[in-house]
Amino acid sequence: MNLCPKCHKELVLFTYEGVELLKCSECQGFWFKNEIFRRVKEIGFAGLQTEESPESLSASPPLSPDNKEMCCPECSQPLSLYNYAYSSDIQLHRCITCKGIWTNYSTLVDIER
Repeated sequence: MNLCPKCHKELVLFTYEGVELLKCSECQGFWFKNEIFRRVKEIGFAGLQTEESPESLSASPPLSPDNKEMCCPECSQPLSLYNYAYSSDIQLHRCITCKGIWTNYSTLVDIER
């Protein structure tokens, strides 16, 4: 069972354009296994929006960079905070062991802007 790094609820399988990833139905965060993030980015993140309205998703708070207890749902190692595309102020959480990425929908929207 994979648990959400943020709220510790069980992650559910979410299939998007034939790509499988995990989603937290509580905090709306997404877990991208190694290389899945890049594949979904090529497709576009906008389609990850589900039953929630755009207002509720964009209003969701960003993942807290000071939350030091976030652990990888795959291998339970601590997630490291890093800047997406180095020069941006967009921050994602990554597992240095399995290379998975954790983020929420509002952060993904910022990447596509």
